[in-house]
Amino acid sequence: MFKSSWSAKFFAFTVVFVAVALPVRQAVVFGQSADKPNIILINLDDANAELLIGDVFEARYRNMARLANRGHQFGNAHATTPLCGPSRACLLRGQYAHNTGVFVNEPKAAIGNGLTGGMKYYQNRGYFRNDLSTWMQSAGYRTMMVGKFLHADFVAVVPPHWDDFYSYQGGKYYDYYRFSNRQPGGRWDQIKGNLYRSLSETRDVMNLLQTHVDRDNDQPFFLFLNPLGPHHPSSNRGMVDVARYENLWNNARIPYKPNFDERDFSDKRGDLGTLSRLNGGALDYVQNEYRDRLRATMSIDDQIGAIERKLEQLNLTDNTYIFVTSDNGFTLGHHRTLGKGFHYDRASRIPLFVAGPGISPGGRSDHLLAHIDITPTIVELAGGNIPGLVDGKSFAPLLKNPNSVRDEEWRSSILIENWESRLMFGQEVYSASNTLRRFSSAYTEHANGDREYYNLERDPNQIRNNYDYLSDASRMNLALQLRSLKTPARKPNVGYRVPSRNGQSFSSGVQLTGLVDDPFAVGAVRLSIQDRATSKYWNGSRWVNGFRQVQATLDDPEGTISHWRYAFEPSVEDVPEDLVLVWAWGYDDDGNWGAARHRSFRLNFDGPLSDIRLPRDNAQLTGPVTFQGTAFASSIASSVRFVLRRSSDRTFWNGTGFQSNWTFVSLPVDDLGAWKTQLDLPVGGYHAACYAVDSEGVVESKPQIVFFTSL
Repeated sequence: MFKSSWSAKFFAFTVVFVAVALPVRQAVVFGQSADKPNIILINLDDANAELLIGDVFEARYRNMARLANRGHQFGNAHATTPLCGPSRACLLRGQYAHNTGVFVNEPKAAIGNGLTGGMKYYQNRGYFRNDLSTWMQSAGYRTMMVGKFLHADFVAVVPPHWDDFYSYQGGKYYDYYRFSNRQPGGRWDQIKGNLYRSLSETRDVMNLLQTHVDRDNDQPFFLFLNPLGPHHPSSNRGMVDVARYENLWNNARIPYKPNFDERDFSDKRGDLGTLSRLNGGALDYVQNEYRDRLRATMSIDDQIGAIERKLEQLNLTDNTYIFVTSDNGFTLGHHRTLGKGFHYDRASRIPLFVAGPGISPGGRSDHLLAHIDITPTIVELAGGNIPGLVDGKSFAPLLKNPNSVRDEEWRSSILIENWESRLMFGQEVYSASNTLRRFSSAYTEHANGDREYYNLERDPNQIRNNYDYLSDASRMNLALQLRSLKTPARKPNVGYRVPSRNGQSFSSGVQLTGLVDDPFAVGAVRLSIQDRATSKYWNGSRWVNGFRQVQATLDDPEGTISHWRYAFEPSVEDVPEDLVLVWAWGYDDDGNWGAARHRSFRLNFDGPLSDIRLPRDNAQLTGPVTFQGTAFASSIASSVRFVLRRSSDRTFWNGTGFQSNWTFVSLPVDDLGAWKTQLDLPVGGYHAACYAVDSEGVVESKPQIVFFTSL
């Protein structure tokens, strides 16, 4: 469709739009006394916008509704990467995920497509010393964090610019762990029994607020509260405070929308277009999930009510801003999907309301806002300096006078990005995409090359994809606007889906696959494949001396994001006996390339093979540890030998306890090749390995080994 260089097109486009470029921002504080205001940011987990707006909101959640009504509600706010971990990183930095580098929730899982994410990555990028906590401390604030922090790869350290740090771990509402700096350097607390998580978080907040006032100084505070609700639980004890709300709203049902279990999906594109309608079991599941989400949110309403009462008691209400929002939206059968990480409004749209000094009560508007706008807004209200790295736009002026700018004129567009695949209803969906979200339209480029366009004035439920009816000029304009929101200097970024980890074994030739994105247009993905034993390179048909590259196939050449694949299928005589090393480079359409990404794998045509899918390597886990994976031989393996070694004393699990001599526990394999076991383990580090055994008793020779920590 597009013949000339994307960079030339982008230059022409930016010349047209240069007049609206924003100047360097300087904080202007309004509506406060000489004392700086206190600021509270409450960031719910998976709370879609419809949960906290409208008549149902008013009837069910009286504390939040009262707070919203004494402030201003924004009805067109969106998470720019609607997944827990990336969204939190975006919020803390005020940046798009393509700039934070925190792309996915699950960086070590296949669904993460080999891309980066997690708390350890966030720390290694130096963000602990250059994010919202830093900027608020520099503005003179005491900084407090309570609740969920960053998703995956938790690092048991206190980030240096959080004065009070109470990080709750995992997805449990009962029997959970908390890492805090109640003692210097940090300490772990295991909170057992029936203390519901939101109640524990509320106690922490109450204590921190009281302690702050008792210090008897004029320092303002910034509180970042991240409750788990209404996120789905990782424990069979559920997500509801059973002592208070187990039977609340038993007859509640999902409010009908035309996009619920959407009837006609013929116009849908991307991998989502293959989804079937919900069956009876799925319909029952989403209705039950809806009721539990309502109940879990009721506990958040109690939490917010307790905070407001505490502020009143401490005489802080009149000088405290309270922001309430969520890390992403959530689908419950809408567009036949479940969860987050999709390009539809239901997944990206978030609740957002703000109350505090200088804000007129009862206001509602639809200015196009983004989750990344919250950080510069808070920094501006605090009288701090908004760093130039921030992509978001402060909406502090709208809090003072929302009518100063018409809703549709506030900004032209925002970017919504997705890189991770999603698992739902037992099916994996490749949902990687880039979306240009304008005030009343949405344009999406899928990684398989498909496109979608919705006119949201006429079609707010995104039922009819109108991309095929757009003119070529309109398509070009949308594509260029999307690219204008990317960072031009960023190089192509490439990740692997297969192999998903180093050293992975395959029983025959392997289809190497992955994901690549670029600010303008992906031009190519090239691979260098080497036999480690001989140092020879694969030229597409045989091993040769000297460096070689082979070219992968792209689903969407010249798109901003694309799946790539390469079939590595050597003949039997060319199968390496040792590891195969592979490097992948992404190239843009001007021939510039990004950093190479490396993986290794092994081909084994004869022996039995297994893998460990849980726990992930270097995971830090609380409670019972689930081990699961798959095992295959010429067909299905007959069993697996599960080996667990404790690092502290190098002892081995024998099924009932630990012994000094090497041993294994034999586990059965089901008809699909899956194996699973669960253990309650003492605190410490462990190595786990799994050996597949075929029907003739042949045992896998080179198993996968994972390390994890039980907390």
